[in-house]
Amino acid sequence: GCSTTALACDDSIACTLDSCDPLIGCIHTPIAEACDDGISCTLDACLALSGCVYEPQGALCDDGVSCTQDTCSLIVGCQNLEESATCDDGVDCTLDVCDLTKGCFSVLDDAACQDDNPCTAGVCLAEGCKFTLLEGPCEDGNLCTADDVCVAGVCEPGTPVDCEDGDLCTKDQCSALDGSCLTSAQPEGTACEDGSLCTE
Repeated sequence: GCSTTALACDDSIACTLDSCDPLIGCIHTPIAEACDDGISCTLDACLALSGCVYEPQGALCDDGVSCTQDTCSLIVGCQNLEESATCDDGVDCTLDVCDLTKGCFSVLDDAACQDDNPCTAGVCLAEGCKFTLLEGPCEDGNLCTADDVCVAGVCEPGTPVDCEDGDLCTKDQCSALDGSCLTSAQPEGTACEDGSLCTE
């Protein structure tokens, strides 16, 4: 009589259920549950020809924080990385920070409102820098003036440093480098006045 041998239906794909139907032959039924990778943000599927496939679903990682970049990694799962650049509030003197739980917030930074003017004081407010005019002594940057004073927000130069040594045969001037007095002899033969009206 007839002799039969069972048909080998193993397709070597771990996520398929292999069976044989007397009418149609081998059947390979995909089982998605067999492909669970333990990563919550991946879509796990079993393809009859290639086996398990894992598709990242970034939308599943949305943490509700506007300043984070939400991605799905096939290795570690959801990643929520801060992006402080997206927190710009348009105010020059604030530090814009992204908090991984609260989202964007700004820190007022008075240091950003310093304009190198000794006659103004700057503070950072929610709407930007505000400057207050100062009164009193200041330094105008010129070492050859003394007793400089603030006037309407401007450091006005004070009294020039007096380098005159009383000798008409020397040329005296103030050094802008360090405020010291420099003295040089006038050329031989330069006219001068000795204070006596009986000489010329």
